[in-house]
Amino acid sequence: MSHLSQKQHLISQVYLRQFGYKRENQWYISVWEKSKNSTDEFRIVDFNTEINIFDLPIGNLEERRHFESKSKFLEDNYSIIIKSLIHQKRLLPKHKDLLCHFLANMYCRPMPNRELIQSRLKNKNFKDAFLSEITMFNENNLKEWKEFTELTPLNIQLNFIIGQIMDYLICVLRNFTFVILKDYDNRGWFTSDNPVIIKINENENHNEYPYLIPLDCELYFPLSSQFCLFGFHKSSTHIKNELKNLKENLIHNVTEQIHDMICKLSIQNDSQYFIFNQEIPQTFLDS
Repeated sequence: MSHLSQKQHLISQVYLRQFGYKRENQWYISVWEKSKNSTDEFRIVDFNTEINIFDLPIGNLEERRHFESKSKFLEDNYSIIIKSLIHQKRLLPKHKDLLCHFLANMYCRPMPNRELIQSRLKNKNFKDAFLSEITMFNENNLKEWKEFTELTPLNIQLNFIIGQIMDYLICVLRNFTFVILKDYDNRGWFTSDNPVIIKINENENHNEYPYLIPLDCELYFPLSSQFCLFGFHKSSTHIKNELKNLKENLIHNVTEQIHDMICKLSIQNDSQYFIFNQEIPQTFLDS
C-alpha cells in the first residue's frame, strides 16, 4: 500500500477496545452483521475501514489528514475518561468537555451519518437550513460556506465541511446534561458501528427542519462495557424519562428494564454491525 494510502477507521479503534478482548497480542471484537444469520469475529485493526475516506482532496499529506489527526488526539485521551470514571466515580468537568469533542467526532465518522450530511448538502430544500444550523454558533461563517457549496462539486464537499459540523456539534453537546449509567447485573453494555444514539421525541414536529441533534431528543452513547452515557438538553421540556431526575455527571445503577431498552436502541440504530461486549464463539441465529 502506498504511503499516500491509509486504512481509516469509521469507528475508533480505541473505542472498540472498550468492548474487545486480547488474544496473542491482538485486539478482537465479536459482532453480528445484521444482514447475516451468524456472529463473526474481527481484528479491531481491520474492522470497518475505508482507504482515505476522511482525506481532503488538496494540500500536503498533513493538511489532507487533518480530520485523522484531530481524531487521533481525541482517541489518545479517551481511555483517560474511562479510567477516571472507574476511579473517581464521576465525570469530571475537564473530561466532560473532552467527551463532547469525542462524541461529535464519533457522530461524524459512521457511514449512515456521512450519508445523512451528504443528503442535506444535496437537497435544495434543506441545504440553506442545514448551513444555517451548523453555523448558528458562528454566523460569520455562513456566507463563506454558502459560497463554497455553490462553487464546489458535491462529491468533495463533505470532507471540507465536516470540521465545521464537528465544531457545531461540540457547542450543542456542551448544553446537554450528562448522566453516567452503570450496566445492570454485570451484563455489560453493547454498542454498534454507529454508536451515538439520537432518540427523537415522539412530540417532535416532523414538518419542521430536522436538526442533527434536536432539542427534545434523548442521547445515548455506550462509553465502554461498564458505562453508558445518557444526555438531554437542559432546555428540553417534552422528554418524559426518569433518567432526567438523576444527578448529573455521577454514576447511577439502572433497572433491568432500562438496560434492556438501551441495548435495544443499540440494535435498532442505523448501523451495519451490533458489537458484543465479550468474546462470542461463532453462533448461528434463528432466521
